Amino acid sequence: MVKVESERTDRTEPDEEREVRVEYRTTQRDINAGIESLAGIKERSIVLVVKCLSPAGVCQLSKVPGLTAINKQYADLVLLNGRHGGLTDIVNQAKIAQYVPGDLENSRGAFRMAKKTKGAYGELTVGTGVDLCHMVVLGIGMVLSNTKETDLVGISGCMKKEIDMFMRYIRDRAILMDAYWRIALEHLQDEGKLNDVQG
Repeated sequence: MVKVESERTDRTEPDEEREVRVEYRTTQRDINAGIESLAGIKERSIVLVVKCLSPAGVCQLSKVPGLTAINKQYADLVLLNGRHGGLTDIVNQAKIAQYVPGDLENSRGAFRMAKKTKGAYGELTVGTGVDLCHMVVLGIGMVLSNTKETDLVGISGCMKKEIDMFMRYIRDRAILMDAYWRIALEHLQDEGKLNDVQG
């Protein structure tokens, strides 16, 4: 994996393998410290470590209970608006970024990864109310929090707190998305666009 990632360039073909960046202005201290520590342990650059961890982060996030269901329900809400109209305000409320990570620090930078990996993270953010850069950090943090590296046990324990907080957020977000869906159906019923409102 390290060899493959170290050879990736801006001109990589096909296009979905091309290296792209996810810019950030704030990031979590513990997860950044974990990335730096792993880079030191492996004697590799931080850029290369992030490029290796990013795809595994997508896999970890896709296993979070309820996360993909939230995105599907949001897509259904958008479709409902497209078919019947009158729900744009509700759709806009549902997509507002609401997740606020703990222990943030101001630290401008960028994570580098394959274009298809960035796209996969983007798809996970659609209905979750999590910014793309925070979703990337959470994915990488999930990988690091499950590390077998003995020298990262302390930092992975700190990251676990953030991951647990995120899991609770997704649980709460699922409840909120159900509420947006019910509100949308009620609005359509009020306007006579739906004969039967189902929860």
